[in-house]
Amino acid sequence: MLRALSVLATSLWIGLASFTVIAVYFAAAGGVWACLSQPFFITDYDSGVLKLIIGVMVENQAIFDLLNVRAEGELLDGLGNVLCENSTGLYHVGIGGEVDFKLFLCLNVTELATNPATSYMMTRRAKLTVNMTLRMIYAYIFPTKAIITIPADWGPPLLGLRASLMPGPTPDTTCALVAFKNAATFWFKGYVNAYLYGDGELLAQGRAYTTVHKHESKNLSIVLPIDPDRLPERCKLVLAFDTNMFYFTWGVELG
Repeated sequence: MLRALSVLATSLWIGLASFTVIAVYFAAAGGVWACLSQPFFITDYDSGVLKLIIGVMVENQAIFDLLNVRAEGELLDGLGNVLCENSTGLYHVGIGGEVDFKLFLCLNVTELATNPATSYMMTRRAKLTVNMTLRMIYAYIFPTKAIITIPADWGPPLLGLRASLMPGPTPDTTCALVAFKNAATFWFKGYVNAYLYGDGELLAQGRAYTTVHKHESKNLSIVLPIDPDRLPERCKLVLAFDTNMFYFTWGVELG
């Protein structure tokens, strides 16, 4: 009796090992196909969010179902800062079937602009990386995953931002000249507020409304109610961009 049980146990282990080899073979030999689309951005202007979208297609030509198929992703800048992350729902793919779904990575531009670690991306180009993991359970008991790295480029909305002061249209005014190029994938509109400080005091302030289209170079003139002759030798100009897509502050020492 014991000998018979031993033989049965050995047979079961051999069967399980054979099943494992077959399952791994079909997963590795091309029975499961996954295709990704090129990442692309769409803009949600109501919430100031950029959505990076990656389309995923999984086809099952193996001999077992695929369970809990899902994608996880994170978007990083060149310094390793995680800009956003997300995952999809769970999908089932039967034998001979396929499923299509999308992974959304939502980047809040104001959060990007107000974070000291990532605010540089408002004025400088950057190389981004999408780290994506595709997970599934094959043949009901075998977890399987594939890790994909996708490069992406970032164009800032205020590329080359710079500012200077010059005499205004009247003797008692000064103009803040602001220049930049919108290299982002979105247009924006709103106020540019200018604050001029000297010796720790607010000397004058003004603002201008503007609309900036994609790839447009912009030159703004903001009138400040202060006589140029009253300006100290050194002063600081602070710009606050309050737009439909982001809020961002930037300062420069002048003198």
